[in-house]
Amino acid sequence: MSIEIRSEDDNMKPYLDHPVELIELSKLLPHEMTIRSEIEWLIKDLKMNKILIWPILVDKNTNLILDGHHRVFAMKELGYNKIPAHILNYDDEMIKLDTWYPVINIPTDDLINILKETPVIVKKVEKSNLNYELLKSRNFTCYVVNKFELYEIEGDRDKIFEIIRINFMDKITYYDNYKIALDNTDAENTCVLAWSYGKDEVRKFAKTGGVYDPKTTRHVLPFKVKKIHYDIADL
Repeated sequence: MSIEIRSEDDNMKPYLDHPVELIELSKLLPHEMTIRSEIEWLIKDLKMNKILIWPILVDKNTNLILDGHHRVFAMKELGYNKIPAHILNYDDEMIKLDTWYPVINIPTDDLINILKETPVIVKKVEKSNLNYELLKSRNFTCYVVNKFELYEIEGDRDKIFEIIRINFMDKITYYDNYKIALDNTDAENTCVLAWSYGKDEVRKFAKTGGVYDPKTTRHVLPFKVKKIHYDIADL
């Protein structure tokens, strides 16, 4: 399973005051790939305990899955047709879209050498040049960085992360804060900082049947979601 390190403090957020509804799995619109080991763990847990602890989050206008891809696909594999969900307005400005920041347990030089074998432009720059606001302007695709070195990478964002997924999926820790991700790098642990897609881009891509690599999107919510402990025997 992948590891997520969350720094965001939800304790001060109010609980979501919104009904839980049952939605048909066939109507849902995914936008990310899943991680097989997480699906398998969920299937095992659901078979054993018969309880779905968390509802998924879904956009009311498009049925886009905002949170819960692994739960959705685990329930599909188990033969269920519906799943409990909060149906939300994705256009609510309080729902923010960001990305995860992977730190890969691999020497930075090894990752750079792999990227150089692909159609990307690799440029080594001074570490002091790191500027996340500049990155968000999309003048280039991502930084490959550790405590000592910094590279600017220009190329297809999805292709770069496909390479990372294929080669290093079991070596990644995902952080929700890029500064904390950077603090956990060294010559043997490399961070890849990329810009985040926008909501319209995600919706448009999903409607074409496209799915991003795992952990491409991370939704930042103004509320906490309550556990529901839903008995899946009732579905």
